[in-house]
Amino acid sequence: MLSFNKKLKKIAGAVEKNNTVILVFGNLAYSDIVYNWVAAAKRIGVNNYIIIALDNQFYQQLQKNKITSILYKVDLNRKNIWVERTKVLIKFLESGYDIIHSDADAVWLKDPCPDFFYSSNKDFIFSQGTVWPPDIHEKWGFVLCCGLFYVKSNIASINFMKDYLKQTITFKDDQVACNRLFYDQGITWQDSAYKLMNFKNKKFKVFENIIVGTNRDISVALLPQKLFQRLNIKHANAYVKHILSPKNSKNTKEVLKMHDCYFLDN
Repeated sequence: MLSFNKKLKKIAGAVEKNNTVILVFGNLAYSDIVYNWVAAAKRIGVNNYIIIALDNQFYQQLQKNKITSILYKVDLNRKNIWVERTKVLIKFLESGYDIIHSDADAVWLKDPCPDFFYSSNKDFIFSQGTVWPPDIHEKWGFVLCCGLFYVKSNIASINFMKDYLKQTITFKDDQVACNRLFYDQGITWQDSAYKLMNFKNKKFKVFENIIVGTNRDISVALLPQKLFQRLNIKHANAYVKHILSPKNSKNTKEVLKMHDCYFLDN
């Protein structure tokens, strides 16, 4: 039987595009949401993805349905999954592949890769969150979302991801770990005009275009909220909608349907 690393190289080598693979994690309990993500990707011609199955039963389903996948069994504890997910991302980066991580409920409506990822010279590209974690929101006026992000495979980004793994173990929250680490490493954001959006009686900055942050070693870009939506923005021609929803399959499905992001019944 091939090891995970050997399977990674074999499968990634077969599906990569512009040296980039898209990684989506899921388990049997969340299978409908993953299948919906795959259906959305097929609608727009995206096929350089790998589903990372977190249990054997889901993996067998994916194989039966001929969906490109690798089995990575973990204890299905949400906080542990964040840690294990980061380990997998590092494995792909160390194998030389640029990666795009997408939550299964971050539904792709238009292919963002040619416009935002393939030609990028940035080490990291993130979609925008709302106000979590609150300490970084207070400092920056916005936060990065770990539901959709790109990482270029290079020494600086791999070193950052290894530090990120340590922080995720410490804080037991991937988004807290990510935002605090960028802040602690001295990322400085360019000045840019912004508007304010409201969420839970707090305001956060949203930008019309991509903004860039840098320190001595790395660069990170923040994608526009209106094109990569965490909160629904009507009449905006979004590439990806990752609308906030309760973290269970049934309620997530209802939110996806409400925002025209569910395709399995169509």
